[in-house]
Amino acid sequence: MTEAEIAGLKVAVERDHRCPATFRTTERVRETIGGKPLQLDIALFDILGHPRALICYAWYAPDSHPQQPRPVTVLREGLVRSSLDALRFALDEDEGRR
Repeated sequence: MTEAEIAGLKVAVERDHRCPATFRTTERVRETIGGKPLQLDIALFDILGHPRALICYAWYAPDSHPQQPRPVTVLREGLVRSSLDALRFALDEDEGRR
């Protein structure tokens, strides 16, 4: 993940959750969706002042256009305890909208 991508995700986290974010690290996550393998780098951000979470996961949706990548942000709360949990949560949310 490039510095520009991280900076874009930081902006998305701060916009979506209305609190300052500090980049911590990235984690590579692998999942199988519809029989197809998916591999993503997910950025972890420490977030300050949020009432329910201290960490936010962020990445660019794999189906977004390269010229206009769509950021996805998921808070570490409830059943979301890892990058993989965050990815699965977001995929479930997307599936529920269809």
